[in-house]
Amino acid sequence: MVRDFGQSLLKIGLPSGTKAIPLAGTAHACGTLTMGADPHTSVVDAEGKVHGLDNLYVVDGSVLPRSSRANPSLTIYAWALRVTERLQQRERTP
Repeated sequence: MVRDFGQSLLKIGLPSGTKAIPLAGTAHACGTLTMGADPHTSVVDAEGKVHGLDNLYVVDGSVLPRSSRANPSLTIYAWALRVTERLQQRERTP
């Protein structure tokens, strides 16, 4: 199935970037929820809030544009803490 999908991508001009991950390996999914100001081109805003939905925030690696070769865990933790701090500040403001 993976091979067929890769061949289908190649036929439409998109080279496949798949690489097998061994059982002991890990992968970090990033970039699935684009961050930006325009709801037509992004899913969440700079505060992590999902466009058009009240009280739904994303605090995982999906808002990162991509993953570097290093494990992104600390960056994800920092993002989650930032969003949490902003939410706490909003709650304290009358």
